[in-house]
Amino acid sequence: MGCSRHSEPFHVESVLFDQPSTCSSMHDWPQPVQIFRLWQTFIDNVNPMTNLLHIPTTQHLVLEATHRKYGELSKQSRAILSSVFLTAVESMTDEECLRTMVETRECLLKKFFAMTKTCLLDADLMEGANMDVLQALVLYLVSVD
Repeated sequence: MGCSRHSEPFHVESVLFDQPSTCSSMHDWPQPVQIFRLWQTFIDNVNPMTNLLHIPTTQHLVLEATHRKYGELSKQSRAILSSVFLTAVESMTDEECLRTMVETRECLLKKFFAMTKTCLLDADLMEGANMDVLQALVLYLVSVD
């Protein structure tokens, strides 16, 4: 009697993430004014606690995101920005979400969790992740309950 082996290869992503949402992240990407609001919230609420990102470098990505379409951003940029959006919303109250993003905190968290998972997987998290993708993963993990 031997141990049975699965024919499926083990993927770390299957441990970290459930199946990504079927909705397209492109459709949920925030508008430029919302990107700035989420960035400022991240700087005010999240960065002092994590001190994970180099603010001037990431701010350059934020500015780029306000002037480009979702598909024009690199996969790595989408990963770091979506994790910034997620942690910013995580730090907000429902009232703040309604006031600044015109959606409930619950809806925003669901949307940004799905978006961040998708962006991390698209950025080849475990195959050739660069510093942006690894930072995005840490921010994602900070937000997981």
